[in-house]
Amino acid sequence: MSREKKFARILAIADMLSKHTYEKGRQTVEHRYRTLYSRKPAKFLKVIHEELMEYSKQWSDKDWLLYEVLADEIANLNTEDITNEELDYLFHLYLSKAKVEMWNIVGVDQAAEILGLSPGTVKNKCAKGDIPAKKVGKTWVIDKRVLK
Repeated sequence: MSREKKFARILAIADMLSKHTYEKGRQTVEHRYRTLYSRKPAKFLKVIHEELMEYSKQWSDKDWLLYEVLADEIANLNTEDITNEELDYLFHLYLSKAKVEMWNIVGVDQAAEILGLSPGTVKNKCAKGDIPAKKVGKTWVIDKRVLK
């Protein structure tokens, strides 16, 4: 995965978290930092992370799920990716796609509701590969578009 795509996914997740937790009327992470982040990604990744953590006490289960995905994405950055070298134009294209993906992420409980199954059954189906999912820490992350 390209550096631009990695940083786009990170910003999309951070933006989703900010939409859920910022007070009404406050600009989201993307609106506040998109240009600065694309110019100096390592510097503004730290700024955004610190800002989001100020709101962590009010996060819902879905927000913590998004945070686990965010942490996983950051952990998967290569050392050479974490620089302030400007991101190229592809970053902006990948960001749009990543934002759509983030709107469709659900955890096991939501997937169970959609499918009319128990959470345990959904976890088992994820583990077997019957439901396409990614395990982040102890949590299964599912694209709800594959559940229909």
